[in-house]
Order: sequence, then structure tokens, then C-alpha cells
Amino acid sequence: MLEKILLTRDAFERLIHDIVYIEEEKTSLLEYFPTASPERENYYSFIENYIIQVDALIRRVQVSSSSDNLLPIVIVNSKVHLCCFDDNSSKIVRLVLPQYNTEEHDISFLSPFGMALVLKEVGSEITYPTTQGLLRYRIDSIIL
Repeated sequence: MLEKILLTRDAFERLIHDIVYIEEEKTSLLEYFPTASPERENYYSFIENYIIQVDALIRRVQVSSSSDNLLPIVIVNSKVHLCCFDDNSSKIVRLVLPQYNTEEHDISFLSPFGMALVLKEVGSEITYPTTQGLLRYRIDSIIL
């Protein structure tokens, strides 16, 4: 049996709101990509899988007033604490919907880096190509 996930009432309601929004707006989210292309189909499959995985996560939630809102996987609106292997630095990023990518540490969940993080578990290692070369990160914690 899978372990329960403890979330505060506010965090749980945000989680429900976000997944309902993504389910209802998945077609409009695809407007960021060219029509009738393999890339668009890949994103559609990615969003469909995301919805399935978050629905499974929701079934494991137990509301608790004393929760620290830790999550086992990266989802939209979660804050992800990353450790960079190359220089041992740490950073926090927040995965957001594309239209809310406004703050310095916000990353669209449909961007290449966002897609590399989405649905990954705590402890996962991510290798991400940049213009300066490959960056390697470990996910240390995920908070909603």
C-alpha cells in the first residue's frame, strides 16, 4: 500500500484547483506549439500522463492541519529544492503554468527544464543541457 501524503486544507484545495484547470485547459495549453506537429502530439501525451499521475497522487492525500506539505513528486506549483552536483550550490524553483512564469525562479512546466523535472521523485538526478554544457541536479525536496 502506498504511503499517505499529508497536505493542509489550503494546499489540497490548490492541488485540486490546478489539476482541474489543466484538465479543462489542456487544449489551450497546446496553443504554445505549432499545430499538427509531432512536438504538439508529444506535449499532449505529456499533459495526459501528468493528469493521470496527479489524479493518483490526489487519491493518496490526507488533509492535516499540521502538514509541512511535502510531496513525493514534482507537480505544477510545487517548489523544488535542487542541489547542483557541479558546484554544490542549491536553488529553489517553482513549476508554474506557462502564463504564470513571471517570477525569477518560476519555470514553466512545459519548458524543457520544467518537463525534465515534472513527475520526478525526491532524490532523482536530472541532467539538463545548457549553452554552458550539461548541468546535473538532485531533487532534495518538493513542497506544495
